[in-house]
Amino acid sequence: MDWAIICGNYINAFSIITSLHAIGWKGKIITIKEKGTPFVLTNLIKQWGGSLEINLSEPDDIIGCLNQYIQQADRKYIFFTDERFHESFTKVLDKEFLQKTKFFIGSSKFLDTILDRYKFYEFIKQNGIAPVPKTITGDLNPWDHFPEEFFIRIRRSWHGLHRIPGVKLIKNKSGFLDAHQEYSQLGVTTSDLCYQEVLSCDPVDNISVCGWHEQGFNHYYTTRKIIMHPPQTGNGIVVELIDPPSLLLNYTSELLEKLCYAGPFELEFVIDNRTNEYKIIELNPRFWMQHGLIERITGNEIVRCYLGGDWINTEKIENPKHRYWVNSIRAIWCLLTFNNWSFLHYVRNPTTVVAPSWLLAVKWNTRKVALLARKRILNY
Repeated sequence: MDWAIICGNYINAFSIITSLHAIGWKGKIITIKEKGTPFVLTNLIKQWGGSLEINLSEPDDIIGCLNQYIQQADRKYIFFTDERFHESFTKVLDKEFLQKTKFFIGSSKFLDTILDRYKFYEFIKQNGIAPVPKTITGDLNPWDHFPEEFFIRIRRSWHGLHRIPGVKLIKNKSGFLDAHQEYSQLGVTTSDLCYQEVLSCDPVDNISVCGWHEQGFNHYYTTRKIIMHPPQTGNGIVVELIDPPSLLLNYTSELLEKLCYAGPFELEFVIDNRTNEYKIIELNPRFWMQHGLIERITGNEIVRCYLGGDWINTEKIENPKHRYWVNSIRAIWCLLTFNNWSFLHYVRNPTTVVAPSWLLAVKWNTRKVALLARKRILNY
C-alpha cells in the first residue's frame, strides 16, 4: 500500500490533494490532524481520504504515531505544508522506516540556517550570494539602528507545535512595547527575535521564486502578490505569474546550491526602494500557496517531482495558459468583512485559476463566521 501523508489541513494541503487526484494517484491520501482540532478545510474535499487524528506532545512524536497507525512495510510519502516537523525527520535513525519513507525537508545539513531567519541572512552575507535586509538581533536597541520604523521578526516561526506571529511593523515606542508584551505572553524572549529595516510594503514588490530544486534538475517559476490581506504583511489574495526580474534566478540557484538543497521551495524577495534592488526575505522549504498556481500550469510538476520515479515529467511548459491565482478563501472573507474587493477584477479573467472552488470557500467561511459568532456569545 502507498500512502500520501500530508502534514497540514488548509490551503497548501488542498493544493497537494488536488494535484494527487489530477495525476491519478491510487494510494491512500490522509492529512495529519491533532485530536481536538475543529473542522478543517480538507474536510470539505470530496474523495479525500480523511485525517489521521493523533495526540502530539512535541513534534518528534509524529514518527512514533506514523509507525503506530501505518504498517512499516507500506511506502509513505510525507508532504509538508509548514516547518513544524522538519527537524523531527532529521533525527530518524530507523533504517526500515527510512527505506520505505520519502520526504524532502530542503537541506538536513543547513536546516537550522534555513529555519532561523537571522542565521539565514548571515549565511547569505558570508557567502556573498545576494542582498539581504539590514537585520540585528533582539538583544540590541533597534532605535539605535532604525530611528523611524522597523519590523520585529520572529527568528523561527515554530516553537514546538505552536506557530508564533511572524512580522510586526513598529512605528513608535508604544507599538514596540505592545509587541513585546504580546510576545512575552507567548513565551517569546529577545533571543527569539530580530529587528529588520522596512522595505517596500507594496504587494507588487513582493516577488517569489518557487518550484523545485535538486542537483541536476531545477524548475523555477516567478510570482508576485498583486493583492494581499492584511495589506502590508498578509497572505496573497491574488498571485500573478511573471517574468523574473534580473538576477533573481541566479540568486536562487546559487543560494540553493550552497545550501545543498533538494525539494519544493519558495524564496521570497522584496524590493528596497532606496537602492532599487531586490533583497531576500525568507526561504520556505516546503509547499507554499503559489504552488496552487504552478501546479495548474505545469501539469502538477512539483507533486510529480516529490513522488519521483515514473511520475516525473521533465518537459517544462513554456507558454502556460494561466497567469493569475485567486485565493477564494481569503477573497470570500474580504467580501464578508467589507475589506478590499479589488480581486473581483481578476475573477472573470480567462487566465485566472480560482482555488479552492467558490462553493468550498463559501462553506468554509460560513463555518468561520458561525464559530466567531458562537465565541462572541459565550464571551458576552
